Amino acid sequence: MPRPNNISRLGSATTVTSPSVNSMTSQRLSNWIPLEPGAASCSCPSEHYHCAGCAILRWPKAQQTDETSKALTLLLSQRKIPASSREKAMNVVAMPSANVPSMRDRVSGAEWNMRVQLAALYRIVAYMGLEDLTANHFSARVPDAPNHFLIKPTALLFSEVTASNLCCYDESRKLVYETEHTSSPAGPRIHGSVLDARPDVNATMHLHTTAGAAVSAMDCGLKFISQSSMRFAGQVAYHRYEGLVHKDEEGPRLIADLGDKHVMFLENHGTLITGRSIPECFLLHHYLERACEIQVASMSSGATLKEPPIEECLKMAQGWAENRPPPGDELVGDRDFQAMVRKVEAIDPGFRE
Repeated sequence: MPRPNNISRLGSATTVTSPSVNSMTSQRLSNWIPLEPGAASCSCPSEHYHCAGCAILRWPKAQQTDETSKALTLLLSQRKIPASSREKAMNVVAMPSANVPSMRDRVSGAEWNMRVQLAALYRIVAYMGLEDLTANHFSARVPDAPNHFLIKPTALLFSEVTASNLCCYDESRKLVYETEHTSSPAGPRIHGSVLDARPDVNATMHLHTTAGAAVSAMDCGLKFISQSSMRFAGQVAYHRYEGLVHKDEEGPRLIADLGDKHVMFLENHGTLITGRSIPECFLLHHYLERACEIQVASMSSGATLKEPPIEECLKMAQGWAENRPPPGDELVGDRDFQAMVRKVEAIDPGFRE
């Protein structure tokens, strides 16, 4: 990605020249770290920064002037940052978190930690460009109240979710805490049904990604043509399309189709991923999404696909399963999940509130 011609390095600082702003021809901004050409991500300072990788601008109000704001807004509008289907740059100023009272002192420490982790998951998927407007939900079981679960309010984008504005539902699908935000019935129905039926599951993700929805509409289902997909050999469930989830009757059929699997395609709809922890659920989602993208790209090429013998695919899946830590150990996926948490926290740490 070429560096725009109005940015130049000057030692530890950067000079921004904006000829369109008459009264400010040059503004020297210390601690402004542009992305180096060709880099995929960057490390942004915690106080104020503008990074070309995510195109996020944060600047302390006390240090802002009208001319500074004009120049930086102009620079943002001039930047055209390419976004792949895997990791779309969030090329807007970071949205303020939905303003709700903090829940930190109203819930247990265990629930608060789970709220922070689930809010981070929403922000990560938003950063990756995989949200479908305000649709889709992820959920997490409350550790010290296993019949309660957390889920996103329907009206909020993933990028607006915080630890405090998550909804908490009980086993009757009733809100545990009064809140101005609620989740549509479909979210608690799908996720609550899974959590009720599967005590081994503590986190769920439901998405409508382009690649996932495409594979969900294929008669062949997921093909084990890549290492990403082979880990799911013998581990994928399918649920036929029944329209919008407006009634509870679909829950038992969905659970029956899921069985003991952790990954399911909702045909002509999307994907449902479950995990023993949020990091594990995220890791499964990542590899499933990669597998679907590779399949769609490979089949679109028109070339004859090399499909390994199913026995080899099952061996690979078995080897991956045997290397998982025992139940109760939440280390699966934690390394990668925490790496992504650091990335979104550098953009906007507000999800922790």
